[in-house]
Amino acid sequence: MNQDKTNIITDLNGYLINTQDWNEKIAIKLAQSEGIILNSIHWKIIYFVRMFYQEYSMFPKIQTLINIIATQHNQKKGNSRYLIQLFPKKSVAQQIAKIAGLPKPKKCL
Repeated sequence: MNQDKTNIITDLNGYLINTQDWNEKIAIKLAQSEGIILNSIHWKIIYFVRMFYQEYSMFPKIQTLINIIATQHNQKKGNSRYLIQLFPKKSVAQQIAKIAGLPKPKKCL
């Protein structure tokens, strides 16, 4: 386990051990470690994923995230290519989960 200066404990892959430790400052730090500067669309996805996880104890399907982007922003951005531009490293689901302070999803793209 790794412990950083803010006393947030992560596993060896950088996922928070305790999801309750998450806050926006931690998300920004995790995003920066992934080479991402968060914008308003990132935040909407992060908060949606956290809400979904709290309610269903699972990560939403990627198609659900694509539909949210299309509904809230526009159809041109409602596709997997745009989601991959937002979260370009690893799998989209893994990167979103890490930044959102959630466990690594079991099934990933």
